[in-house]
Amino acid sequence: MLRTTSRIRSAWTRRLSLVYQPIWTPLSTLRRGEVLSRIHPADPEWPISPLAWWRLAATLGPGYVAHLDRWVWRTVQAQAEPPTIWHINLWPQTVVRAAGWIAQQAVHGLALEVTEQLPWPPAVWAQLHRVWIDRGGAVWLDDWTDPDQVPALTGLAGVKLDLHIWDGMTPAQAARWAQFVARCHERGLAVIAEGIETEAQRDVALTWGCDGLQGFLWGRPQPWPIL
Repeated sequence: MLRTTSRIRSAWTRRLSLVYQPIWTPLSTLRRGEVLSRIHPADPEWPISPLAWWRLAATLGPGYVAHLDRWVWRTVQAQAEPPTIWHINLWPQTVVRAAGWIAQQAVHGLALEVTEQLPWPPAVWAQLHRVWIDRGGAVWLDDWTDPDQVPALTGLAGVKLDLHIWDGMTPAQAARWAQFVARCHERGLAVIAEGIETEAQRDVALTWGCDGLQGFLWGRPQPWPIL
């Protein structure tokens, strides 16, 4: 644990940069992409996912993640150009610590992503509603893994299917995901499928009716901003 904590602290002393990955939206004229943060140089001896890294970083204090969220947000806002909608990640700690700041940000051109794998207390979600959703801001639920349950969070614009749903996908599972997408559409939720690496996966997701697709089939994350 001490070594893990030391590596987390060390990561905050290294250079941060942003990368982006396009989101293909075949039925919309709006372009979308997701902006992600990366640490340089990477630590080849520490194979840990970005989600797990942020979870561990948050244990050092809510200010770490809130500061990073706002840095990403300001950077994307300053450099983004229409008509692209850029997806950026948001953590509960940022809402708690910076609700007033969020309430002052323009809602156009950005979509916030919150992960399904991190609990959002009802009071914090209500606060996000007041400062962002009620002003017309879009929030997407990321990393969704349950094909039998439509997300219950109010005010969502859409759901992103976790990239790991493709691991060992069976015809029966594919049928359940097709039903899930249909139920989301009935409730007014758009759906983006992540982890698309093959044409076969692309074709399956399109048969489900997904509104957007994201994955290495369209290339690995590229340096931000787009030059």
